Amino acid sequence: MNRFASKQIPCRQPPAGGDDIHVLALCKGNERYIFLYDDDHRDETLRTIRRFAGNSELSLTEYDAANLRQAIREMTY
Repeated sequence: MNRFASKQIPCRQPPAGGDDIHVLALCKGNERYIFLYDDDHRDETLRTIRRFAGNSELSLTEYDAANLRQAIREMTY
């Protein structure tokens, strides 16, 4: 069973610019995919998820990646 969660966590000491850190996680079997990023690195995180989905050594599917990318887009203000 896949479990998916996304959350925005305010930092105790925010990074430069005061941005929050976003947490995106997918639990798939024994594997855990956890992405931490700020608004300045959103596009890089989207590319990383796409690259992971294309890696045959990982269990992350294109469907999983699409759900993760959609969650990132929904967290954007």
